[in-house]
Amino acid sequence: MAKKIINGRMYNTDTTEVLGSWDNGYPRGDFSFEEQTLHKKKTGEYFVYASGGAQSNLGDCYGGHDCSGEKFIPMSVEQAQQWSEEYLTVEKYVEIWGEPEE
Repeated sequence: MAKKIINGRMYNTDTTEVLGSWDNGYPRGDFSFEEQTLHKKKTGEYFVYASGGAQSNLGDCYGGHDCSGEKFIPMSVEQAQQWSEEYLTVEKYVEIWGEPEE
């Protein structure tokens, strides 16, 4: 479970619908592992929850020690569709957003 308040809005991974996810192919315990998951809130809002190891794009440093990190990224419908195009399969995109025009 992960929660964060951004601009007075609650983002909680436990109370949302997971639409799709992507990872960079590294094993979960690897310092370079990174995962992103697209969520839809009950209010219809979208966000991506991203987490990763110490050497991923989300890694951080505290007191000289590398640590894993996480990030919540609120998104508009258009941004969520763009994320889906980039990170999900065609089949998963169509399942979420419907068949696009050719």
